[in-house]
Amino acid sequence: MSCRRSQLLLVALAMLILFASCTLKGGSTNMGYCFDADYSPEHKRLYVAAGNRGMHIFDVSRSKLDYVQTYHSGGYYRFLDSAGDHVYVAHAGDGLLVIDTAGHQPKAIWSQKDGPGSGVHVYKDYVFLAQGKKGLSIFNISTPAEPVLAGHCKTSGDAWDVWTEGGHAYVADVDQGVTVVDISDVRNPEVVALVTWDKVNPMAEVITGEGDYVYVASGKHGLVIIDVTEPTAPTVASQFKSGREGYGEGLAVRDKIVYLANGNHEKASENGLYILDVSRPGQPEVLG
Repeated sequence: MSCRRSQLLLVALAMLILFASCTLKGGSTNMGYCFDADYSPEHKRLYVAAGNRGMHIFDVSRSKLDYVQTYHSGGYYRFLDSAGDHVYVAHAGDGLLVIDTAGHQPKAIWSQKDGPGSGVHVYKDYVFLAQGKKGLSIFNISTPAEPVLAGHCKTSGDAWDVWTEGGHAYVADVDQGVTVVDISDVRNPEVVALVTWDKVNPMAEVITGEGDYVYVASGKHGLVIIDVTEPTAPTVASQFKSGREGYGEGLAVRDKIVYLANGNHEKASENGLYILDVSRPGQPEVLG
């Protein structure tokens, strides 16, 4: 299997276990409601944020999911991102939680304990944390065991998730749309733009990006693709919805392929994973 195909398979495997209640080890352990997953190519591990079940760890060295263990320090794990030997968790109660995964047993080594944590993204030496109505917080993690708050700003609404590239952070404000924050000076982040697709309830819940586009899992609006070629003037490139009752619940993107976790209250057959070719962002094409 080629490296690229192997990576795509791992992304698909991750998406298949998101947003589902299932069991581990032949039915002995309930996974809980899984919000997010992140793959560490360095350690060949998949980390899964599973709400009040904590964090599940899988070995994917053989291009399949082999359950290793579950770690839970208490509370609700919403989203996570990994870098090196550490996993950074958006914790519903403690804000940012840092877990050391270097040893045989993971251990929490630091927590913010200041407001909720909704979404998280690691970019270079910084962690960007979406904190609901509190907005966006930026932490310097050059010393992972001692994160330092570098900057903070209010966003346009209720910050649920964040993705960062270049000099900008893109925040999924669930009740407003996507807020663009200039982070060229992390000590003084500044909101520079807002784009929405529904002035009443855009449901911007989960966000990620690649190249000049960001992708939003937007509940009843499905998948929303946003052109950020000019970050201060973002525009909606297109939307995809599986049907009248289709819901975009989560997503990943790699090499212009979007993996969309989809729910449908009307047609059970449309629940599951949608794979879309977004090489033409204005016309996403369903591959499977």
